[in-house]
Amino acid sequence: MASHLEKVPYDILLDITILSAAASICRPPAELLSLLLTSQTLYHALNVGSNAHLYARLFQWHFDLSPLLLRSPMTLVNDATLADEYILRQRFLFRSRNSSWDVTSLRSDMWIGLRMLLENNGTNGRQLFAANFPQELIKLALIHIESNDTHSRELKYLLVWLLSLTLSKGEYLALSFYG
Repeated sequence: MASHLEKVPYDILLDITILSAAASICRPPAELLSLLLTSQTLYHALNVGSNAHLYARLFQWHFDLSPLLLRSPMTLVNDATLADEYILRQRFLFRSRNSSWDVTSLRSDMWIGLRMLLENNGTNGRQLFAANFPQELIKLALIHIESNDTHSRELKYLLVWLLSLTLSKGEYLALSFYG
């Protein structure tokens, strides 16, 4: 049986999607997933590959973006770029919430965290806090900063940067790798 949403005009469907997904600012966008799973027709109309504009708008609701990036002639920020970043950030926040870090993507995850902290105007900070990122960052730092693996030098530097942007001086100095 077809969903009644399949009969709704496309622009109204987008408004319904944005309003339902916008409510999930500091939690996973479960409403968006529900809409995507409603039917094959809705999935094709609302997936990121066919509707980058929708995900770019959701990005603007859920995350901060540096105004410098939008004005820079060196950076091309279009709907596809913001849609891709939206997906990357949602996956990153999912891994942080569930403490399900993968060694193969950890360095790129930390770059996402750094971008979010550097662009933070309030929303990104709330997203990171709600995803338990400060505590996860401490756990990751305790594991990876003391490691003798020379291949992870960039990861160590990223972790130190993230710690300095996330923790107070007292919290930072209390970490056991300084004790």
